[in-house]
Amino acid sequence: MYPDEKTLIEVGRIVIAAGRLDAALGALWWHLGPDLVNELRARRAPAGRVRDNIRALARERLDDDHKRALLAFVDEVEAAQSERNEVLHSRWLLRGPDSMRPVSEFLRLDEGDRLAYLGAWEREAKESDGWRLQRNNSMALSDPHQLVRLIEVERRLARAEGVAIQWHFRIASMRESGVPAGWRGPDEARRRPQPVPPGAVTGSA
Repeated sequence: MYPDEKTLIEVGRIVIAAGRLDAALGALWWHLGPDLVNELRARRAPAGRVRDNIRALARERLDDDHKRALLAFVDEVEAAQSERNEVLHSRWLLRGPDSMRPVSEFLRLDEGDRLAYLGAWEREAKESDGWRLQRNNSMALSDPHQLVRLIEVERRLARAEGVAIQWHFRIASMRESGVPAGWRGPDEARRRPQPVPPGAVTGSA
């Protein structure tokens, strides 16, 4: 059994926003070190490893102003991802009468219908005051996340993804064209002009 449908939708949005942020953060690692890491490997790496590598490369390859700004952003990402973990890795537990159904209701069913009944019950989204949360860092039960709180977590993740993408363009421009100034990385990290991908729109038809 699951919490009510609005809560499920917001948790689903958090999952999607978290995945997008993870991918954007991996791409940011790759933009800082295309000579050091494969883009797909960077995107699929655990979030903690990605953050550690971004921090190390920011200190090594960016001037002081950009380094400080990027390190502050990674701190914000870590905080947002910690909030995500608190939502996604906590256990939602239903207590009280809402967690049960009458045995007589089950016994009235034909044998062939009982398995489907149990499956529907397991997947039921139920609104109840009996929901409790066992957070990922505690064995105690506490009040569940409120809807407004889940929305705040999703929005924080989405904003962080947007900032990460802005950093993609900034670092790529710094690295390849020197605009804005601030790239301190090795020359072998520059990618130079790349071949046009198949099917790309290149100008006049």
